[in-house]
Amino acid sequence: MESIYSMVKAATQRSLVDDMDVIPYPTKAFSVRVSEPHIALLDQIAEDINVSRNSLLADIIVAGVEEALSAYTSVFQNPKELANEMRAKAGLGVWHSPSDDNVEHDEL
Repeated sequence: MESIYSMVKAATQRSLVDDMDVIPYPTKAFSVRVSEPHIALLDQIAEDINVSRNSLLADIIVAGVEEALSAYTSVFQNPKELANEMRAKAGLGVWHSPSDDNVEHDEL
């Protein structure tokens, strides 16, 4: 189950991005080709949850990349260290696992 810390942090980040156009990292446009039925489905979901297609796809891609990184690094002896190294090379911060949410967060 997601911790209250994670839920509040995620909601705050979404609020900052939506309300103030503050984006945690610079963004860059790129294109992918997806079947028309999948685009229609994305549009339905985005409309139902009141977000743009782009916003929905960005969230899906970010979550998917993080999941792929976790799957990739899980086969190595030091998955967390490798994931953090790869994130650092990409210009991202240190990964914070949901299981780490049970510790106190002094950085706030």
